[in-house]
Amino acid sequence: MVCVAVVLVALCSMALSVQAIERAALENHHSLHTTALDPPPIVIGGKTIARQGPAPTLYRPDKQRIADAVVAAALNLPPMATLLGCVDCRSSIQAGQANSAPLPSGGKTFGKYVIVVPGFGSWGPSAAWVTRLAKMSENVILANQYTGTPTLNTLAAVTSVAGVSLPSGLKNVYSVGDPTHRAFLSNEQVSDLVLSYIAQMEGKFGPGSMTSAKITLIGHSQGSFVVTQVKKRLIDAGLPDVIGTVITIGGGLGSVNAQLPGQSGTLLLFNMMNGFNNAIGAPNPDMDAYLKFTQDVAQGKFNSQPYRALVDLGVGSLLGPGSQPYVRPQFRISGASIGIVDFFKDGLFGKPHPESTDGIMPLSLVLAGKKTLQLSTPHDHGYQVEDWHVIDEMVGQL
Repeated sequence: MVCVAVVLVALCSMALSVQAIERAALENHHSLHTTALDPPPIVIGGKTIARQGPAPTLYRPDKQRIADAVVAAALNLPPMATLLGCVDCRSSIQAGQANSAPLPSGGKTFGKYVIVVPGFGSWGPSAAWVTRLAKMSENVILANQYTGTPTLNTLAAVTSVAGVSLPSGLKNVYSVGDPTHRAFLSNEQVSDLVLSYIAQMEGKFGPGSMTSAKITLIGHSQGSFVVTQVKKRLIDAGLPDVIGTVITIGGGLGSVNAQLPGQSGTLLLFNMMNGFNNAIGAPNPDMDAYLKFTQDVAQGKFNSQPYRALVDLGVGSLLGPGSQPYVRPQFRISGASIGIVDFFKDGLFGKPHPESTDGIMPLSLVLAGKKTLQLSTPHDHGYQVEDWHVIDEMVGQL
């Protein structure tokens, strides 16, 4: 009965997405507008860094609302899921626990400056996860990717994350960009944004403060490609000490081979996202660019080695068997779908088990870097930046 209930909950979530797409398809197709002004040059430590991507494409407001709703339906914890044993890591209760729980022994920290880069769609971390990170960092900067709200495009301190208040004693969390809207950008566009945010940090924390800042960059999912690209671009610009530690979570910098579990299934998921874009009458060149990149990764056309060499810690997890507190029903279904796709692609021999991924990314692609960490308990792709216990495991590896 529990299994049936899990499936029904996930299917209800998917049904909400389908209904939103159907409503959107009835609207007119004048769906996009782009930023009117060219963004200013990126200057860090007196050096100008050329932008690699175009200005982000923005949905028209009515289309943006639908994109936000569909992504939320796909990634949020479904209604009643807590009754099935899932933990609501985006609750104020979890943020309070993250604040009050004793810190890991050893006194390790993430450093003076930490920048968190969310994954595709700019689906950011939970308040609990950020709280725990801020307890072990001097300054935490949330690098959001939606730039269509000009008043939020300046680095500023925040008192809440994803609608949940941060503990009153935390005064070291900053945000730039609008976290309430989803954005679908290419790696180059996001790395341009992160570099521009570092330039803003230099303005806030003092001239030249970033030149030898040794920032800790944490990238989730697509963010894994972004943070390594940012570090490489800074090295190439003659600024090797701006970035210190690079951490990837649920990333994609591992080696690709013909028998890689989840390879074809992951491609299928991303192509479904592209289909969603077309269904709402809003073809997006930024999304197309990223989807083309994911195809190159899955087909082994992207040489990840130079970027993998820049990763200090690669973090990942598996779904695990049965009901798990940090695995959402829809990710369980996604993981099973990936297994089915790969079964028919690769045949009986060497077929991957549906639990060989985190619901989106295969573990063999995720665990890449000088050091790697497979989380001690099963987590789906999203929970890895929601469950605050992940921070404790990560800091233990630094």
